[in-house]
Amino acid sequence: MNDFTKQELKEIHNSLDNDPSMCRVSDNVLRKIQSMIDNYCEHEWEHQCEACAVQECKKCGIVRWQPHNE
Repeated sequence: MNDFTKQELKEIHNSLDNDPSMCRVSDNVLRKIQSMIDNYCEHEWEHQCEACAVQECKKCGIVRWQPHNE
């Protein structure tokens, strides 16, 4: 599950990188945010097990449990 959209991550990164007075962050934090952007996946879910509602992303392989009613 992605807590932020890719665009939101870009906005955070740009704000922190372009306006140091806004918040002091280390280069390591900026690198982590950039890594999150670089590795962001727009998941495409497919059912792996209809009986148990297990889904897997066709792009990155992450697995989640998703109730059938969602």
